[in-house]
Amino acid sequence: MDNLFRRIILAYDGSEGGKKALQLTLGIVAQNTGMELTVVNVYDEKIGSKQMDSIHVEPPALNGYLLEGIQLPPLPIKQGFNEKTTHTIIKNSVDQILFEAKQALENSPFISVDYIILEGSPADAICELAEKFEADLIVAGSSGTGGLRRMFLGSVTGNIIKNAPCHVLVAK
Repeated sequence: MDNLFRRIILAYDGSEGGKKALQLTLGIVAQNTGMELTVVNVYDEKIGSKQMDSIHVEPPALNGYLLEGIQLPPLPIKQGFNEKTTHTIIKNSVDQILFEAKQALENSPFISVDYIILEGSPADAICELAEKFEADLIVAGSSGTGGLRRMFLGSVTGNIIKNAPCHVLVAK
């Protein structure tokens, strides 16, 4: 009997729901070898900055003495003063998310695993890719958000379910 699912798209974002979807996909593949898997992440990287205290220790002043033949001007003595520095913080790093997926999938029995970064609305981008690749299944995680937020904003997984050209499996 042929595999029901030959081409699977795993929507992976590094969240708890995404990790559950990854584990569910690994379970499906363990029972059905020869599948093609495409792991997709929709670009949602946010770059910010944060000021942090750093302790800077200046070398002691040499007050014009020669140091290995080089004349140095007098330097102020400022030992142990605090200074603010700015550090870049990347949230939802695509590289980190895909690295996690690659580590989890490196010993899986897939014939083919591809990793794709998409842009745009996550649900629309994933559904368009599923249609283009003629996917048989999309595996996605449940976000766990509910209440008014879900009612007004909807969820990515909910929109995938509504618009997908194939079966959708939701990991909870």
